[in-house]
Amino acid sequence: MAIDYQELFERGAAGAPLTNKQKRVIAMLARKAWEHYGRPGATTGNATAAFEAWRHMQDGEACGKQSLRAAVNGDYLALKAHYLMILGQTERAETLQARSACESERWARAKLRQECREVADVIERPLAYVASIARCKFKTADLESLSRRQVWTLIFDIRRAAQKRRQHVEGVPF
Repeated sequence: MAIDYQELFERGAAGAPLTNKQKRVIAMLARKAWEHYGRPGATTGNATAAFEAWRHMQDGEACGKQSLRAAVNGDYLALKAHYLMILGQTERAETLQARSACESERWARAKLRQECREVADVIERPLAYVASIARCKFKTADLESLSRRQVWTLIFDIRRAAQKRRQHVEGVPF
């Protein structure tokens, strides 16, 4: 079975573990939601244990992972939206759910813009260069209409082109 390194790289940011700040935000939202929901299980004794059990169950419903340690960046918006929905903030929750659906495309486009800035020293008009590659490969110069995978293909293409040009400038044959 071959490893698809491009797929691994594409998932890099989305597959990274939650930061401590993200975990803190989710835990605080979960606590508010638990209290708003009527503190289920708290009457049986240990309120902290009841909250933790409830939160793990809710985390599982939100993203399929019952622990914030197992959750990744790609789960963050879904978790946040889930707890906002419990709190009755449906409009904010729906906005986050919609954003979550296209988050990987946003990350890819942001990475493409970053790469264009980084190669500006050897490629005169990087965005125009990328658009011309897109026109040849994908039959459109509209970068916003491309899929996440197509955008990552362009990122790798512009990196290779810049690397070759830098080698050529330094006098090293490619």
